[in-house]
This record gives sequence, structure tokens and C-alpha cells, in this order.
Amino acid sequence: MKLDACVLKKIQLRRIANMIKRPTPTEVDSYLYIRDGLKDSGWDIRNPENNPEGQVYTQNECLSNPEIKKYLVLDKPENIVKVNENVLWVIEAKSKQSAIDQAIREAKDYAKKLNHSDRFQACFISGVAGNNHESFLVKSFYLKNDQFFPVKLNDIEATGFLTPNQVQIILETSIPNIESAKVDLKLFLSRANRINELLHLGAVNPHQRASVMAALLLSTLSESRPNLDSKPLVLINDINSRVEYILSNQKKSEFINHIKITPPTTIDNHAKMKNALVKTLQELYALNIRSAMQSGDDWLGTFYEVFLKYASWAQDLGIVLTPRHVTKFVAEVMDIQPNDILYDPTCGTGGFLVAGFDNVKQKADQVQLERFKQHGVFGIEQDDRIAALAVVNMIFRGDGKNNIKDGNCFANFLETDFVDGLPTAKYTSLPAGSPAVTKVMMNPPFSLKTSNEKEYNFIEHALKQMQHGGILFSVLPYSSMVRPGGYLNWRRERLLKQNTLLAVVTFPIDLFYPVGVTTVGVFIKKGIAHPERQNVLWIRALNDGLLKSKGKRLPISNVPDDLTSVRDILKAFLRNPQYPVPNIYQFQQAAPIDFTDNHLELVPEAYLDQERPTKAEIINNLENHIRNVFAYLVKIDQAIVREDLKSHTSKFPECEPYAWKKFMVRDIFILHRGHFHSIAALDEGIYPTISRVSTDNGLVGFYDIPEGAKVLPPKTITVSTVSGDTFVQPIPFIATDNIVLCTLKKRYENLSLASLFFVVLMMNSVKWRYSYGRQCYMGKFTNSEILLPIKETGDLDKDYMESMTKSVKYWRWVEAAFLKSTEDWQTSIKSIEKELNLV
Repeated sequence: MKLDACVLKKIQLRRIANMIKRPTPTEVDSYLYIRDGLKDSGWDIRNPENNPEGQVYTQNECLSNPEIKKYLVLDKPENIVKVNENVLWVIEAKSKQSAIDQAIREAKDYAKKLNHSDRFQACFISGVAGNNHESFLVKSFYLKNDQFFPVKLNDIEATGFLTPNQVQIILETSIPNIESAKVDLKLFLSRANRINELLHLGAVNPHQRASVMAALLLSTLSESRPNLDSKPLVLINDINSRVEYILSNQKKSEFINHIKITPPTTIDNHAKMKNALVKTLQELYALNIRSAMQSGDDWLGTFYEVFLKYASWAQDLGIVLTPRHVTKFVAEVMDIQPNDILYDPTCGTGGFLVAGFDNVKQKADQVQLERFKQHGVFGIEQDDRIAALAVVNMIFRGDGKNNIKDGNCFANFLETDFVDGLPTAKYTSLPAGSPAVTKVMMNPPFSLKTSNEKEYNFIEHALKQMQHGGILFSVLPYSSMVRPGGYLNWRRERLLKQNTLLAVVTFPIDLFYPVGVTTVGVFIKKGIAHPERQNVLWIRALNDGLLKSKGKRLPISNVPDDLTSVRDILKAFLRNPQYPVPNIYQFQQAAPIDFTDNHLELVPEAYLDQERPTKAEIINNLENHIRNVFAYLVKIDQAIVREDLKSHTSKFPECEPYAWKKFMVRDIFILHRGHFHSIAALDEGIYPTISRVSTDNGLVGFYDIPEGAKVLPPKTITVSTVSGDTFVQPIPFIATDNIVLCTLKKRYENLSLASLFFVVLMMNSVKWRYSYGRQCYMGKFTNSEILLPIKETGDLDKDYMESMTKSVKYWRWVEAAFLKSTEDWQTSIKSIEKELNLV
């Protein structure tokens, strides 16, 4: 029989592969693994003999320390970590996992020899065994009463290297088990992104990475590890068998196909995937992953965040996972109780349900906790792949038999049921006659342009599942609480006429980075029409202790955390809306809803009080503003730079105004819109064109004047409808219709240019109220309030405003340019009038 050439070639390649022997494992793999592991864990891996800050001796360096050499003589462990001047950590390595016990014995022997010293004690030892093919085992022990005890984190033996903080806690307590051990978020995110890269290199599709991660994590629940040295398909089948066993045992067999790992279709990629799986499991063990899952923080959810942001199918569904510090914050202020029925109709990967469970765990006894996780947690997710991830998340909470299901939440209802005489809920296909839910925490899919499922529809459906008096929290796009049309009708006719709005929190702008959406959190009490005089707690929490860094948001020690600072007040207010809340300007205030507001904008930026500026702030803002105006004049070749007008120093008056008073913008100005919409069809020309941008005085270019537009005079004020940025225009210009034009009313038309600049400064001080989500349209801006200085008579203190502005270094140059432009404008007008009279 003649073999096909391609088949023959494959047989030959297999024979060659079988002839090639795998390199004999050496301890070099361990050396590199230990070095990188200690570094990632926060240790300074430089030689302590050469660097005062160094902490790690290698095998060839440890005997350079005379005291160590005195007791070890010629023995050399793999590494010795100098914890401090009195404490050492001995690490011994072997090249195969089967030799882990030998590594531990030898590490103990080295420690016993070193402990004859009067200068230090080897209180910690670790055995490391393995290689790059079968991965590594790490086991650590702490010396207490002349015995070595396994180091545990949350009652689970550590599988990775200890961090300096963990070592310090054990030394301080003399207990080798750290209860409530925390995980370093930066380290965790770093490893999560590293794992994502490993899976990418292993030919794992972005759409599958979260599921692959869930499978690998489930496989770590077994006491025995998968044989990572086995062939690719054998390893994958081993992991899948473990997944199937756990899901079947938890009565969640319907999710097996969404979790199990599917081998690549091409044989060439089998080895690549196996390598990625082995390295990923090693990363998980290095993180002490089983311990981390017991820490009370949703680390699996953090993994999901990292992986799903690369999956376009999740974005297509409008799925944006709620950051885990936000789910934890909401669960704390909602004060979830063991007898609550908690529901999330858009549960995603289960972030809110996990946070609620962890919150109850802190206050419930074991019986209460068991009942809550079996009969008090309900969630629906429209995408079965995402729902499977939520189930795995709850399994790690010891709650595999939970009531999470995949499906359309609008086709599922929750009705009161009873188990052992105690209330719970059950899913039905018809609207509930007796709603069961007491608490809802949710983040509905952000409405897509092609979707009719607006975010408020999810809220309405959730409310129908709730008992009267139940509390609902939802993340919403900021625009949902300010938009007109259907959104306004929902706020007015359904939200407030059928329920009570308790609180609204503006979240940080970058909260859902890299998704660019500004959000709020709303707290609603079911079933009682909002009393007109009842206070709502308005909070503007723009900081959460995290900043963007290298493509992700990380905790930064010196960044304020507004969510933590308002947590207790918000929790108390949700229980009792009469709770006294300190009024903190531009940050928090309890105030009733303004039902006379035609826009009915239910956001903190519409209700918080403006802070009165300090003199230092006025000076700093004036100097910056005038400097920017001068730079703009230079850019458009209108600056007048004369030595006789130069001011070398800024000397501001010592006096303070009698008081500050709120003025409506409409009290001082007549407002109009710009005259044309788009610049796309305009030809380049001579007229400065002002639009809604926040730089260069709003200038977007020089164009010919379009039909129907007007040339506007210098000293006209322009306001961007997007950002609220306000400018005094120095030369004649034309303006688009996304600009609000402000001209002084007759009462104030003699206001000096210097005073006008001061007023503009105070108009800019309220631009924090506006954004792309809440734009500064003319109808809204006309009712805006600005703080201005007044005299004892109640009139504007023009002297104070003028003297402050004129004290700025660049003011005289700016003033000269404005005066020349105004004179030229007036001369031009007179010339046109003269020509018209002649005609």
C-alpha cells in the first residue's frame, strides 16, 4: 500500500519528535522562578552585602556573609532572604515536583544550623520543586516553639511566595495563619494582564479567555493538582473532568459546555495552548489563588474585568462590568441582611451578588449564611456564557447551588415562596402577584443606539419584583437622569410618582475605563410617591482612590477616596432620610427635588451649592485666565506688546468685599444662541469662528460668514454648551449655534472691561456643573447662579472686581488689545452708518 506523501511526512515528523529527548530538568529553572517570584512579591532581590536595601542572597552569595558562613560552612541553600537584621528566610529548590519533601527537609536543616547564631533566627523556610514543563510547587513554613508549621492564608496553605507584609504580620502575631489575608490589587492586576497575554500567545480566542480562566480556577479547588507534565489533550481533558465534576456536584450541569476548555482545531496549536495553561496555573498558584478567593474581595470578578474588556461580543451586548470596589461600596451602604431577598436582573459575572453575599457573611451566623446563599440570592443574565461565569464566582463563595440563571429578565418574574416556613422567592413566567425581593443591586446594559431596551426599563422591571419599601440601587449613564423625551417622562411620571428617590451619586469619570461613559448611582425606595419636601442626598464622588496608569486604573496612596468618605453618611441616610447631612460645597448636600425645573434633572451637579472662592483661588484663576487670553491674542496676531504697558509684578488689593451674593445669569445678561450649526460647508475666510471647544477662546478657525449669520462685536461673552467654558471675545467674530452669546443688560452696560473679566471668571467657576452628559444649553444656563462680590448697599462691588483684575501682570497688554479692537469696531460701524445715510 502506497502512503500519501503528506501522511508519510507527518509520520516522519512524529518519529523525529519522539527521538528528541526533553532536556533534563535542572535547578536553573527554579533559580529563575524564585528570583522572579520574590521580585513580584515585593522583595528587593539585590545582594544585601553590596546594597543596603537588598534582601536576597543567591546560592553563590549567601556565604559572603561571615555570620551565615560561620554556621553553614560550605552548605549553600538556593536563596536566603534577609527579612530584617534578626530574621532570615531559607529557600531550597529541587528540579522535580516529586522532590518537594526533600527540598523542605533540606531547608529545615539549613535553618536549624543558622539558628545556633545569636545574631539572627531563620524563622521561615520554603521548599520549591519543579521546572518549566511541570510547573512549580512552593510550600512555606514558620518556626514556632522549635517546630515548623505550614504558612496559611485564610486557612489555606500558601502556594506562592510570601510578601513582606505577610511575613511582618506573622512575625507580629506569631501565628502562621493570616486570617482575612488581603491581596495586593496592583500585583493582582499585573498578573491578570500577564495571564491575558499568556492566553493570547497560547492561541486562546479573546472570547474564550474568561471561560478558560473560570475552568482553570475550578480545577484548583481539588486538593490534587492536574498533571501539568501530561500531553496537551490529556491535560485539557483532566481540567474539563474536574470542571464537570464540580458543576454536576453543585447541580449546575447546564453550564458545563460554557466553561470547559475547547482544544484548538489545529494540532500545531495544541502545544501552544498547553504551555499557556501550564503557565497560567503557575501564575494562579503564585497568587495563592484559593486563599485570595476566600479573602472577602471579588478577585474572580477582577479577572473577568480584565478578560472581557478584550471580548467584542461583550461590548456588542452593552456589557460593562461594575468595578469590584463599587459593588463592595454599594453592598455596604445597602446594608444587606441575612433575611433579605437580593436580586440582580442583569447580574453579569455576579459582582453585586458576590458583594452582597460577602457583606452578609460578616454579620450572619453559619445557619443564617447557609440559608441566605440557598434562598436569598437571585440573578439573571441574558448571555449564557456570562451567566456561567457568575455561577463559578458564586461557587468560590461556597454557594454553587445558587439561583443564578441565564435568560431574558423581562420574561422572568420573582414571586414569594416559602421554605421551612421562611420566605424566599421562586422564578415564574407570569408577573408576580406577591413580589418577594427586598433589595436590588444592578448595572443594566448601557443602552445601544439600535436597542429599544432603555436602562430605565430594567429598573421598572426590577421594581415590579420588589416588596413595597424595598431599596433598589442601579448604575445608570449620567444622561439617563438629565435627558429630555422618554427619559424625562420616565423620571417625572414613573420614577417619582410611584417611588421615592433617596440618593444620587455622581461616579468618577473614568470609573468604567476604557469604556468612555459617565455614570451615576441611584438609590430608590419602592412604592411610595416622592414627597415634594423630602430631601434627596446628592453626592459628587469624583475620586475613588484610583488613577489611570498604563492602560488600567490602579490604587494610588495619595489620591482621595470619596466613596469611602461618604459611605457611613449614605448608609445612615438610606435608613433615615431625616439624617442630618453636613453641606459640603460642590460635594454633598441633602436637598429636596426642584419640581418646578422643566428639565427635572436629577443629578448632584444641579443641586449642590457653589463654594465661595478664596482670595488665593481668585488670584490664581485670574492670572491663569489673563495669561491664556494674552497667549490667544498672540496666536491670532492681535497682541499689543508695549514696554510702557509692562507690569513686572502683581500687587493685589488687601481689601475684601462686604459680601458675596448669588446672581442669576439672566439678571446680568441677555442671552442668545449662535447663528449657524456646522462649519463643515464653510469656506476659509477672515472671520474668527467660535464654537464649543474649550481652548483658544473657543476658536475653531477663520471662515467666511455664512448666510443668516451676524458678525458679533468685541466684548461679547461666549459660553460653550458642552463644557460651560466662558470667554470674552477680543475681536469681531461669528459663532455656531452650540454657543450661548451673552451681552450685558442695560443696567450693567457700563461695566468696565476689567470688571467684565472678573464676572467671566466667576462664570467659569460653575462649569463643574456641566459636561457632555449635562450640556450647558441656553434655557438651562439662563437660570444658573454665579457668586459675585457686593457692597453694603447690595450693589455689585465693581471697584473690587476691577482692582483685582487690573493687578494681574499681563492685564494692561490684554486691555490695550481689547480697546484697539473696540475702537476699530466702532469706527467701522460709524463708517457703515455714514455710507448708509449717503445712500
